[in-house]
Amino acid sequence: MKPQPMNYPNESPQSIHSLLAIADRYQVFLFDQWGVLHNGQYLYPHVNKTLRHLAELNKHIIILSNSGKSAAVNCDRLLDMGLDRDLAHHIITSGDVARWAFECAHTKINQFIHKKILWLDSTLDTLAGLDKDLSLLTYYQAVVLAGLTDELPHEFYEQLMRDIYHHHLPLLCINPDIHRFTPQGIKPSVGFYGQYVKDLGGKVEFIGKPDALVYQYTLNHYLITDSRQVLMVGDSIHHDILGASTMNMDSVLMRSGIHKSLFKDSNSDIEVVSHWQREGLPIPTYMMDQVQ
Repeated sequence: MKPQPMNYPNESPQSIHSLLAIADRYQVFLFDQWGVLHNGQYLYPHVNKTLRHLAELNKHIIILSNSGKSAAVNCDRLLDMGLDRDLAHHIITSGDVARWAFECAHTKINQFIHKKILWLDSTLDTLAGLDKDLSLLTYYQAVVLAGLTDELPHEFYEQLMRDIYHHHLPLLCINPDIHRFTPQGIKPSVGFYGQYVKDLGGKVEFIGKPDALVYQYTLNHYLITDSRQVLMVGDSIHHDILGASTMNMDSVLMRSGIHKSLFKDSNSDIEVVSHWQREGLPIPTYMMDQVQ
């Protein structure tokens, strides 16, 4: 499906208290994970009940995550947090879309095909000794950053990104999120370091929301032909809401997610929305506090 032109409405988002109040307007509900279903440690209180009600209304529930890990790994995490198993059948991650893109040699990743790739994720063993000797980068022709480990400091990743840039290695970031929820609070995510290399002038590609590829993959995978029947439920204006707008989808933004402090420091939703509009960002169709 070809993405439609962005639609930046002039009116303010409608504040709602429950997704059930607007459920009759949509057939498909795309849910982000972090900041929407959970905070990285535990499931939010009304998630199971709300998703159960939507399922009973024959709504199609899909979890669309920027995680660089597979759907199976994310499913296990959600089940450990308490999500009911029958509500976790449909999960699509940026990691899965990236692997599909490699398998079909998608044009988006042309510069990474047939190259010796260093694939980095949240496990230390994928660093291949780089934590001790960054000169090992010379053995590779491209880098894929799919995750981060908290066992290495921010300074290590900044230096790694500088070396990737200086070695002229193309970088593929599987997860454009700038920040992530951790038990220690909000920390830089994969997208932060990808943007760091891009700002230096490096060659960087991103797979994940707001990029149209993950939405197109999802719509095609589930044979969804009308994006107007889809509601994106997210917490990031720069990823969930921007991506939905690009695909001509309506959206709900959760105030309790990644922008929680912005809402807390503002006098009203209008003040927050005006700030985003001045930055040239779209606004969500609806706003609410938490999934319920």
